[in-house]
Order: sequence, then C-alpha cells, then structure tokens
Amino acid sequence: MHCNVSLISRVAGVLAAVVLAAFAAPASAGGGKTITLSVTPVPAPLSSQTTVMSATITNTGNSNANSFEIDWSTSPYFKVTSATAGGSAGNCSTWSTKGSGYSGCRFNKQLPTKTSVTITLNVQVTNQCNAMSISWYAYAWTGGCGPSSQSFDFQGTPPVTSSTPNCSIKFVTQPADAFIGSTITGAAFNSTGAPVAVQLLRDGAPVAGANVALSAAPAACATGPAGAITDSSGNAAVSYTAAVAGSCALRASGSGGFGSVDSQPFNVVQQQGNLDCPGGNNTFGTTGSGIVLNGTRLQNVDDPAPGAVGGSTAPACVVVPYVVSATCPTGITGNCTNFVYDPLNQGTHMGFSFHWEWPLEPIPPNGVDGIAPTLQFFINGSAIALDLDLCPEIAPRYDANGNLTGIDPTKPPLDQDSSVPGTQAGCLVKRTTKQVGDKVQVVEDAYVQGDYTAIRR
Repeated sequence: MHCNVSLISRVAGVLAAVVLAAFAAPASAGGGKTITLSVTPVPAPLSSQTTVMSATITNTGNSNANSFEIDWSTSPYFKVTSATAGGSAGNCSTWSTKGSGYSGCRFNKQLPTKTSVTITLNVQVTNQCNAMSISWYAYAWTGGCGPSSQSFDFQGTPPVTSSTPNCSIKFVTQPADAFIGSTITGAAFNSTGAPVAVQLLRDGAPVAGANVALSAAPAACATGPAGAITDSSGNAAVSYTAAVAGSCALRASGSGGFGSVDSQPFNVVQQQGNLDCPGGNNTFGTTGSGIVLNGTRLQNVDDPAPGAVGGSTAPACVVVPYVVSATCPTGITGNCTNFVYDPLNQGTHMGFSFHWEWPLEPIPPNGVDGIAPTLQFFINGSAIALDLDLCPEIAPRYDANGNLTGIDPTKPPLDQDSSVPGTQAGCLVKRTTKQVGDKVQVVEDAYVQGDYTAIRR
C-alpha cells in the first residue's frame, strides 16, 4: 500500500474535529516500538451535534514517528471528509492498513520527526435510528509509511466511540373507544374528533415524507390502510374503522430503524341501534337495577355558544349509532343511566327528552325535602357532576299528549358550563315523588343536550 493514495471521496456535512497526537515509542530490549491510542468522547455517545473528538497516539522514548495513520471502522452514519495535521492534508480513503471494514487517513514523512502530532478530522455524523459503534486503530512508522519503514506495535485495547438511537415513533393522538363501523379518532365515540396520529422524530426534529406502516391488533378489530405518509410536522394521520367488538389497539412502524409502537388499548363497541330523527325511529330506553328510562331524540337546535361543533346553526339531522344502559361508567357508583352516541358532527345541537322512573329509596328522616337531587355529567363535556335542576331560562314545549317535544328557541340559549365548547345541558322539567310503603320513588323528566350520564346515590 502506497502512502500517496489520493482522497477518494469527501462528504459535506457537520464538522467535527478529531485531535490526534502521535509520539514515537522507545525501542524495547528486543528492539520493538509501541504506541497506544485513546479517543474521547468515550463512552459518551456521538450525535449529529458532535463537534470535537480527540484521539492521542502515545509513546515515551527517543525514537520519533515520521509517518502515521488513523483508522476507523466504516459506518453509513459516520464519514471522515478530510484530515489535516500541521497544515498538511492527509490522504483519506476507503482503504486502510487495518483492512476490510475500515477506512483511514495517512500522513507521510511529516519532517521533522515528531514526538507529538495533532490531527484534525472533519467528520459527518448522520442522523440515524440505529445504534452505532466506531472502532479506532492507529499506526506509526519511523520513516515513510508502510513496510519500507520500521513500524510501531499497537498496545492495549482499541478504543470505541458509540451513538445511541436518536429516532422516536409515538402516537401523539391516541385512539379512543368507537362504535362498529365508525371512524376511530382521539375522542371517544366521536368519528369527527381529532384524527389518530403517529409522529416520527429524528434528533428531536420532525421527519417528513416517511412511510408509516399501520395495523390493528387483533387484526380483525379494525380496518384501514396499510400505511400513511408523515407531513411536515412528522405526523401521519391514522384513518381506521372499528370492525369487531372487543379490546383493540393500533400498531405503527417506521422504516429505517424507527421500530414499532402500540397505541393505548381502546374498546370497539357494538351499538345498541341507530337513532333516527323525529318522524323516524327516534326513541330509546333501557331498564335494569330497578331503573326505567325512556328517551326521545328531538329536533336539532341552534347552538350559538362560541366554538359550537358544526357552527351555530342547527345542522340537518343525521342518524347516529348509540348505546344506552343502566350501567355506571368506570369510576362511578350508584344507580345510573348512561347514554352515549356518535354525534357525527351534529355535536351539542342534538336535543333529547329523558323520562326516569328511579328505584325505590329510603325516606329521608326530614321527609321529601331531604331527597337528594339527581346528578348529571357529560361524557365529552363536563366530567364534574352537577345537580339536575330547573333551568329558569328555558320554556319547555309539550305535545297534546303531554310529551316533552323541546324548548322554546326564542328563549336565551343553554350553556351550563361555559368552559366547554358548545352547549352541554340537562334541565329538570318535571319531578314527582311518591311514597311506596316505607320507600319513596323519584320520577323525573329532563331536557338534555350532549351525551349524558345521570346518577342517583
């Protein structure tokens, strides 16, 4: 191998200085010369922001090195673009004295002979997702490099610099519960909610234009495309449809070493039915635990509240899937009715009438005045339980049979919780109590906007 091999390739990029000091080793009793090599940072990892590395070739003696070489193991993520020592450029290429799998830079006949030589290597550390290790090796000769001169023997363990993966893949919008046949989004039972999204980052920066492979686990629980492409924010929207009832999760994988990530688990729910508009199949109900609930979907209503889903004007009525049960949501105890539907961009424009016949409960010591109020909260709105109470601002409307048909739209709009976009409201319209032996039963009618849970304790 000759010492004057020309530089084969140079790669523009991040500059990192690698400092090398070369010393000649004293001849041993047997005439041998030795060198050792240290490299920093070790074991601190390399990154694309690496600016300075130092490597030192060391000896303690009176024999000086005239030529020297630094070698490193090859990696697609680490390239030396040029090298200088004392103002002289080295010959850098894909060859090396170390052999296959290494590249190197040589400095030939650096007269006068030296006990210390500093080499600066301009390197490019590429953003990468896989762990990387760079092994180093050094050579020195008393004269010209190569077999024509006496060489120094390498002593000790070759140093290694490393990098840790700097790529990440994560769900930035997790999937939430959905009805069969509905789009899975980040909002429970709301197919028009924020799309599920996966984000790819490399070195903390978004990766645009990358393919993300997608699947469901188990495979039958949801259907959707096999992949999606990341946008300028590194986000890939995941458009999957709930398919089979049960627990489900989504999986995303990024090529090029990003690996895979699973979403949080969510539930695919079989809807009880499809709730039509007035004039169609617009009634619902449930019984259980001594509760009887009957409800009716009313006309969609205007919602002038700021940020109302779909705008302020009542949208055209669209049939929605729903479930209603006498089972309390997770974390709630008592006698409950739980009504959940996919609003399909109708949001809180949807109005309902509720009629409850609650289970018998003990007569309070202070009589009727001691009967506790019914509590209510909204699954996609206020999670704080509120008393089901009269709303003085509304004027209920009834049909000829005494059934609640809605509220007078000319009255002030409802908005029980101004911190929640859109109207979330439940207004007591009528409440009666009757004694049954030593028990009392509460019967109530209410006007409701929003998906709704009511509870008595």
